[in-house]
Amino acid sequence: MYWHIDISPNISDRPSDKLITRQGKSLECYDLGRVAYTNGDFYHTLMWMQEALDHLDTETNHTSINKIDILDHLAYATSQQGNVEHALAITKEILTIAPDHFRAQNNKVYYENIIKNRTLTNKQRRDAIDKSNSTNLKLIQTTSSDESYKINN
Repeated sequence: MYWHIDISPNISDRPSDKLITRQGKSLECYDLGRVAYTNGDFYHTLMWMQEALDHLDTETNHTSINKIDILDHLAYATSQQGNVEHALAITKEILTIAPDHFRAQNNKVYYENIIKNRTLTNKQRRDAIDKSNSTNLKLIQTTSSDESYKINN
């Protein structure tokens, strides 16, 4: 399978240079990331798209893939892994490169809404816990002042 390519800690957890040599490394990593993406494997999509991005910046032989395509896949895969805040940051990076990028504009609003709703949910959860704790304290006080409750030895 595509994601079982040897990744050695001796080379900073990067795919072996011996395995990816025919074309530009960024394009090959992108292609592997696309396969993972198509299969819904967002963990490996992240790995390969990040690798593609790293190689893209260092390659002199420019390929048909561009930074926006890589970032777009990286942002979506990041959101699918649950890191919406980082997906938003990547999406903002896309918009600095291409302010008119339609999908990035929509995704920015979408990610911001998720974060906003998550924040409200956390606040509501804290309020519910606080309310629950104060109710429990009242119950404890009421129970402990009940004179009819005695332990017989």
